[in-house]
Amino acid sequence: MGEKILSLFKFRWQSEVLLIFVGLLPFILLLLLANPFWMRVTFSLLIIYGLGSLASTMI
Repeated sequence: MGEKILSLFKFRWQSEVLLIFVGLLPFILLLLLANPFWMRVTFSLLIIYGLGSLASTMI
C-alpha cells in the first residue's frame, strides 16, 4: 500500500513539473533563439530530467 502511494506521489510531482515546463515553453523558446548559451543549458537540463525520470521508473 505504501508503494502505491509513493508511486502516485512521484507521478504527480513529474506531471506538475511537466505542466510548469509547458507553461513556460514560449518564454524558454524565446530565450533559446536569443542566446545559444541558454540553448545548451536548457538542453542539458532536459537530458538530466529525462535520465532522472527514467531512473525513477526503473527503481
